[in-house]
Amino acid sequence: MSRIRRLLIKSRVVAVDRHDNGVTVLSFAPIHRTTYPAHRGGAHTLVRIDDHRVRPYSLCGDPSDTRWRIAVRASGIDGSASDHLARSNRPGDHLFLSHPQERFGLDPAATRHRFIAGGIGITPILSMLYELRETPHSEPARVHYFVRSRSEAVFVEELSAFDHIDLRIYSGQDADRPDARTVADSPREGEHLYYCGPPRMMARINQVHDLWAGRAHTESFAAMPANPTSVTTNDAFDLRLLKSGRTIRVRARETPLQALVRAGIQVDYGCGVGLCGTCVLDVGAGVVDHRDHCLTDAERASAMAPCISRGSGTLDILL
Repeated sequence: MSRIRRLLIKSRVVAVDRHDNGVTVLSFAPIHRTTYPAHRGGAHTLVRIDDHRVRPYSLCGDPSDTRWRIAVRASGIDGSASDHLARSNRPGDHLFLSHPQERFGLDPAATRHRFIAGGIGITPILSMLYELRETPHSEPARVHYFVRSRSEAVFVEELSAFDHIDLRIYSGQDADRPDARTVADSPREGEHLYYCGPPRMMARINQVHDLWAGRAHTESFAAMPANPTSVTTNDAFDLRLLKSGRTIRVRARETPLQALVRAGIQVDYGCGVGLCGTCVLDVGAGVVDHRDHCLTDAERASAMAPCISRGSGTLDILL
């Protein structure tokens, strides 16, 4: 069974806080239930923007809160999902949110913690810091927060109120701003690294990822282009949809996700590059060529990320 719980929870927007830096913070309460499902710090929810767009957003409040909170940075692209969510919603509006998706979070084996965030990438880390506040730890956690300018930093007041972290904020205007790779270097005994941010920052930290010997944890939500280009030139194969009985041909120069969308099959997706796990589907039978970065080896035995992975012959999909 795949890791994604797709049951959507009808929710009401209860607060909207729009900032001058283009970030909008939305708070939600469930409509048909008294509380949201419990979640750990670092979890995200899939927000249904409209009939055809679902996007992942980190839950950035205290996991013990009865309300859920997300932060959205407007892209500035008219009609984009982030702009629609950031600029159009008002208190009282209704949206559908998925059960929490827990792919990124504190490792219980860690005795020390180091966090690196870039821009809006602070959102999953903020909820992890709330959880860490209630968790025994040996010393203050190191938090390195990179922003293009001080005005673009979000949740600074909340972060500054924590007494269990060593917070350092680096602006692009600072002459002595360190490189992200530098602050990710030299892991200490028992220390785990958690990082989230823009691609350039992530690429720099990835250069020292292996030094952490399995103690580095990361999350990335990349935007899927409106007209995704081909990412493969492999042989064509078939998807057999077990619930509907249809067979969809995946062409040599398209992904399974693109083939499903072309055939009018509704599939939730987010990053389009095998990172976020939004599109994961259950596989009943067949050989999968896994190319994702979101599933474990155990999960790959019965699931696939159709935005990036492929198959051969015929794959049975539980759709």
